Amino acid sequence: MGKGCIFKSCSELDERQLLLRGNVFQHVVVLLFGLIFLNAMLKDCGVTWAEGKGENWIIFWAGAALGLCEFILRGLNPAGRRQGVLFGFFGLGGAVLAGLSLSHMLAEGQPLLSGHMLTGTAVALIQGAAMLAIFFTYLGKTLYDRRTAAGDED
Repeated sequence: MGKGCIFKSCSELDERQLLLRGNVFQHVVVLLFGLIFLNAMLKDCGVTWAEGKGENWIIFWAGAALGLCEFILRGLNPAGRRQGVLFGFFGLGGAVLAGLSLSHMLAEGQPLLSGHMLTGTAVALIQGAAMLAIFFTYLGKTLYDRRTAAGDED
């Protein structure tokens, strides 16, 4: 693997791919800085909007979901040929997390909000939804690409 490259070797990427990846990371960093700044302002005003580390998890998954969905929609492959497996695990993990959160909420009558804050169950449900959004974006893009490829052949 190339030095300083995370998922794929940098030698496999052309200039267009590197520019697009840079743009995606720039969008994620700007979003994360904005959300962290907003969260700090809310904390300074005495507003806590999620229990425990829930605020941090939601901010993280907002950035991760935005970045990975943008990677998918722009046709960038963060994991090369193995990306289907990677996004499949996101779908599986998101479905399990959302399912467990919903069952816990329904079985024990756990509310989504408690004292004007998101509960731990609500945070887990949001995390699962973010993971499922990544999976369904990949699934939709894959189906769209197959359909347009089949339309070009006709």
